[in-house]
Amino acid sequence: MRCQSGQDTEHQVQLKGAVHYFRDNRGFHRLFNLMIKKYKGLGRVGGSVTLKNPTDQEREALSLFLGRDLTGRMSVTVSLETFTEALNQTKYSGIGFNELLDEYVGRDVLTRVEEQEVYRSRKALFFRELATKHDSEYGRLWLEHIQSSGPGTRGIHLAFDTVDDYDGCVFEVTLSESRLKGLDTVNHPLLVSVRDRIRSVRKAGYQEGLVGSLVDDIKRCFTYSCPSN
Repeated sequence: MRCQSGQDTEHQVQLKGAVHYFRDNRGFHRLFNLMIKKYKGLGRVGGSVTLKNPTDQEREALSLFLGRDLTGRMSVTVSLETFTEALNQTKYSGIGFNELLDEYVGRDVLTRVEEQEVYRSRKALFFRELATKHDSEYGRLWLEHIQSSGPGTRGIHLAFDTVDDYDGCVFEVTLSESRLKGLDTVNHPLLVSVRDRIRSVRKAGYQEGLVGSLVDDIKRCFTYSCPSN
């Protein structure tokens, strides 16, 4: 979450109290989910969200918080600015909308633009680090080909997007398999062996025990230089 100084202890207690209040009251849960989605998409505190078919619990909670009679309403529209203004009329006055969302979620709530910037930076850093580990000429050219989204690299980018451990075995296997497909004409015993084992590991669902002994051979393949024509 965004950094706070040690002098903000009283404010932090107030913030945690507000989060407990909204988390403990189920009448606010759907509203917060909608506001988070709106903020992430809009990129600022603005716009409105609408609760369709609100429950009695939601109508009661929002009526009390907003100071409006919502009895019998089939939909309730709340602007993010209205929510912030209502918050400032409570004992939680002074708490910012962004910090409330961050504390409510338990991490910084990033806008879509911020998420894309983080994603691009993390991906660029990953490939830079990978290039330092696999620095043969052929490996360098292949990694440049991947970064430029060249033909045959879609699966690699999908692997990066879907695995949690970006430096993990599954990505190494997927990356190496794609590279080895480009070396099908090279009859090097190591490459033939690793290609066969990669197929077996994939069929077995990348089981940890099977992948472990394969990774070292895969890394050796990265340092293998293609014979010149």
